[in-house]
Amino acid sequence: MTVSVLPSFASNWLLPRLGQFETKHPNLSVRLASSYSNVDFAVKVDIDAGIRLGNGQWDSLFCQQLTQDRMFPVCTPALAKGIDKIADLRSHTVLIDSLPYDEWANWFEGAGQAYAVKNTKYYDDTGTQIRAAIEAQGICLVREELVQDHLESGILVRLFDIEYFSDLHYYFVCLETRKDESKIALFRAWLAEVDTR
Repeated sequence: MTVSVLPSFASNWLLPRLGQFETKHPNLSVRLASSYSNVDFAVKVDIDAGIRLGNGQWDSLFCQQLTQDRMFPVCTPALAKGIDKIADLRSHTVLIDSLPYDEWANWFEGAGQAYAVKNTKYYDDTGTQIRAAIEAQGICLVREELVQDHLESGILVRLFDIEYFSDLHYYFVCLETRKDESKIALFRAWLAEVDTR
């Protein structure tokens, strides 16, 4: 089956776990079609399903929420040594997702602080933004699901105990009329079982 998926979710979450699905279902091969655009399943009939970031409101599509989307700032351990309080962020480069995915204002509001940063870099791909954080180019506000492996390995560390739950989530989507097809049902059932962290 072919699944349309955002590159950042594919590389940071799905690919490291996809082997579990293929071991469980050796007769079903999954092809990932990385794309930043939402696929029109009525036109692209070779795409069986997708994983999208949004609010779950897509006409004629079955939507199954996959993530809780808890967000917090991360950076390298070396960079973190110079950051003790939120005001210290003003002295560092802040890595920002392009609109509408920039959630920094919401995080600062939750922290009870003004959204005030001096040095910024913008990215239109979350995967590239995370890579920039790994390369010590700045501080990244990210969804826990996308950096869990990096946090566990110690490549990145979390800053502060303040977190923000985004209104945007990752969803499994497919045509409502196809949700019970065998291969699609197996894949979405696996997604519901796997730990999204």
